[in-house]
Amino acid sequence: MSTNYAKLREKLDQTNGLWSGQGQLEGTPEFQAWVEDEFPHRESIPQIDRRSMLKLMGAGLALAGLTSAGCRSLPAEKIVPYVKAPEGVVPGQRLSYATTMTRFGYGFGVLVDQYEGRPIKVEGNPMHPSSLGATDVFSQASLLTMYDPDRGINVINDEEIATWDAFWKAALSNLNAAKAARGGLRILSESTSSPAAIGLINQIIEAYPGTKWIQYDGVSSENARIAAEMVFGKPYSIHYDFSKADVVVSLDCDFMSEGPGSVRYMHDFAAKRKVSKAGDSMNRLYAFETMPSLAGSMADHRQPMKPSELQAAAFALAAQVGVSVSAGSSGGNLVATAAKDLQANRGRSVVVVGDNMPASIHALAYLMNAALGNLGETVLATEPIITGPADQTTAFRQLVEEMNAGEVQSLWVFGGNPVYDAPADVNFREAMTKVPFKVRHGLYRDETAQLCTWYLPDTHFFEAWGDAVAHDGTVSFCQPIIDRLHESRSILEVLAGMLNRPWSGREALENHYWGVAPEGFKTTWANALHDGVLAGGNIPAATLTANASAAASLTPAAGGGGMELSILPDPTLFDGRWANNGWLQELPKPLTKTVWDNFAIVSVKTAERLGIRMEEGIADVASLTANGATIKVPVWVLPGHADDAITVHVGFGRTSAGTVGNGVGFDAFRFRKLATRDTVVKADLVKTGDTYMVAQTQQHFSIDDGLHVRDILRSGTLEDLASNPNLAPKDHPEHKPLTLYNPKEFLQEGDQWGMTIDLNLCTGCNACVIACQAENNIPVVGKDEVRRGREMHWLRIDRYHGPRDGKPTMDNPSHNFMPMLCQHCETAPCEPVCPVAATVHSKDGLNQMVYNRCVGTRYCSNNCPYKVRRFNYYNYTDNMEQFAERKPLEAMMMGNATSQKPLGRQMLKMLNNPDVTVRGRGVMEKCTYCVQRISAARVKAKIEGRPIRDGEIVTACQQACPTKVIIFGNIRDPKSEVYASKNEDPRNYGVLTDLNTMPRTTYKGKVSNPNREVTA
Repeated sequence: MSTNYAKLREKLDQTNGLWSGQGQLEGTPEFQAWVEDEFPHRESIPQIDRRSMLKLMGAGLALAGLTSAGCRSLPAEKIVPYVKAPEGVVPGQRLSYATTMTRFGYGFGVLVDQYEGRPIKVEGNPMHPSSLGATDVFSQASLLTMYDPDRGINVINDEEIATWDAFWKAALSNLNAAKAARGGLRILSESTSSPAAIGLINQIIEAYPGTKWIQYDGVSSENARIAAEMVFGKPYSIHYDFSKADVVVSLDCDFMSEGPGSVRYMHDFAAKRKVSKAGDSMNRLYAFETMPSLAGSMADHRQPMKPSELQAAAFALAAQVGVSVSAGSSGGNLVATAAKDLQANRGRSVVVVGDNMPASIHALAYLMNAALGNLGETVLATEPIITGPADQTTAFRQLVEEMNAGEVQSLWVFGGNPVYDAPADVNFREAMTKVPFKVRHGLYRDETAQLCTWYLPDTHFFEAWGDAVAHDGTVSFCQPIIDRLHESRSILEVLAGMLNRPWSGREALENHYWGVAPEGFKTTWANALHDGVLAGGNIPAATLTANASAAASLTPAAGGGGMELSILPDPTLFDGRWANNGWLQELPKPLTKTVWDNFAIVSVKTAERLGIRMEEGIADVASLTANGATIKVPVWVLPGHADDAITVHVGFGRTSAGTVGNGVGFDAFRFRKLATRDTVVKADLVKTGDTYMVAQTQQHFSIDDGLHVRDILRSGTLEDLASNPNLAPKDHPEHKPLTLYNPKEFLQEGDQWGMTIDLNLCTGCNACVIACQAENNIPVVGKDEVRRGREMHWLRIDRYHGPRDGKPTMDNPSHNFMPMLCQHCETAPCEPVCPVAATVHSKDGLNQMVYNRCVGTRYCSNNCPYKVRRFNYYNYTDNMEQFAERKPLEAMMMGNATSQKPLGRQMLKMLNNPDVTVRGRGVMEKCTYCVQRISAARVKAKIEGRPIRDGEIVTACQQACPTKVIIFGNIRDPKSEVYASKNEDPRNYGVLTDLNTMPRTTYKGKVSNPNREVTA
């Protein structure tokens, strides 16, 4: 079966250009039946006989008994009551500690909430320059990794459990032999900015002559460092100040998710897009990219291009802004317009390039920023934060050559996973077999650890002392929030051990800083641990001076016809290190909304030419060939992707990730070759005729109306605000509540809670979704359950394709994100249909769920027009393994009682937030506006004899958001921020208000700032 693309385009022309997916666009009776079906994909549910059903029921009852009686009751033996609390601990109250997470080799400041010794939530550190109090999906999901039962527990020597004493006896003997031979020791690590670790490694190099240290990352920013050395004479660490940039040009750079400064960049970029009325100033973004990205979704002008076209466009843009290069083409009208806009905003603009682009294009961007006067204004630098050679890949190749030649006697691997992510033509796996003594230090016993003589379990950053440098050069510290759960050691402890110094992590850290600290450092040290950052300890800033003659050696890669391949890190798994994290596996990708898989992604026209279907739930399988590798892959059709190009994401296809991550997706690293890293990768895609079942969330809860999307997501230009301040669709005037009552009459006395969500600032980054999941104990359900529409996320981000430059299009639509959660309606449709009053209205305006009343009729879900309620079909929280492997229903249910390790189940229970009920099977659940946080603030205010202050209550989604999309507070308080947001911003509107729901959650329309020279 193939998709009729001509018919889809005809259907699109009949709409206002806003559509959520192929099924909604077709509007077939079959699709409508699928949306309305409570049990979609029922044909995949095994048909079992009466005897098997009784067995399943028995297993379910046994598990229920085990859970309620065995896991939730007090132990039989004598226990000691918690009468006198330890100093600084108040029973039932959280404590927050500042620490640092390492992302992309750099430091990212967080606050970890600890509940009586147990970490339960991660927030951003407001004092850290890279987070400013916000987070991303990786920092939020790090909590689940902390309690992952698949983490390394013991020292392993040749498949046998060993001890640290046995390891150090063998290791020091090997190191002494290497010292006597004056060579043969190699340290291979991922990129690190830790001053303490770098100091210890340098001491090791000095102590063992001939030692070499190599840094390598499967996904890295080394091309940017190589380019910095070409243009500025040194591999400076470059970062950007988007708060000063009025015009931004992105060359395949998703700066909102890519690199160590992405959270800060989102914050600063969004700060210049805040607008309420015509005449307000806004920045402008031009995006040239192959695969639609978060940055591209925010772009005022976007042009899809395949990789060779992107390189040609970069040279054309450089020539037009004053860089002395020879441009083979003009780059098109949009390139010329962007160049003119950049020239008009000299010193207030910035050109950014994606990490996947070759070093020559990064060098061009640096030269363009120099020509535009942006150096020192929007483009800043520090002395190199990541030390070592800028060209890590060449150093890695030399290491492999030395291993193959027998020159490496001892290899110590810290972090990363080179056996999995090394370029295919290097064959690191085979080279490792020629090294006699191999040590692997990491969180998991992964693909690299499987080939090593010794495996050493690493500490999670919640358990460790350490340090790291932020993207702007700020030194920040990591301190343990909990005692180590396993027999693990931090990298500082292992490096110190290599010097025969049995230091603890704290001793190693203090010995580094106290050794270089001035008198009176004691107070500074205490403050640094409290704040998470070291005041006055930044890596020095650098003054950039560009070498204009560097442009003479730059040439674009040859293009030509045919398909081209783009290889990118996955939006939720990155380079595969998060593959065993169920939260991130089940987190919908921002643009495709798929979960638990990766795909070969192509454009609509390319799919039409190849006869590939565009259909939710089913993907055609094709044979993808590139760089000498051929893999059968499912193909996903994404509107807005560049024609004649294919995008694949790495991070999948793991074989030693753990129970959750093994065997998920295909390994796209097999398409990477060191020899072709700076060239355009040619590819071929051939449809096989096979199909693949896909789990996608976009169409599960459709709230639109066939071809005519109702007044759901409003958008317009800055000029539109003058004539249409509320951005209401012209053919769909703003609805008025169909009620005889004044909406304000529904507001009772006392605090009344409400929320606004500014669609103009939402990048679709998903940080709010994971924050909500962590805060509210939301379970993972697995791919098969998601396919049936049973994902449990209380907050989803709907993605709508929209018109481009005012015209409906399937080939280059705009991409619009809309967070959708319980609207807490004044006249909630869910309330009158519940037969047991499980869904009720609170006196402060919240639509509440009384879990112990719910009997699972699901009437409330059927009656909810927003489709934001979730029903717990299985006991996901207690039966953790059922989302780990994709088994038939019977095997899945029967296996849970015995196959999951008791230790693993208990560790995962430590993940739960004690302030939120852990729901069992057969309960309807939904967003509560984080009622536990409301209650805590209410109690505190009552004790102190005062009203709740505005801003005192921050919901989990609001706190995580880098762009401050969400405003929450008391809508009865005229002085509150949420009151002003609802009553003073004309863009404020409610979704589906024609149904008389009177939602407490309202939205503010999305505004773009297009250049009139393009739209004219």
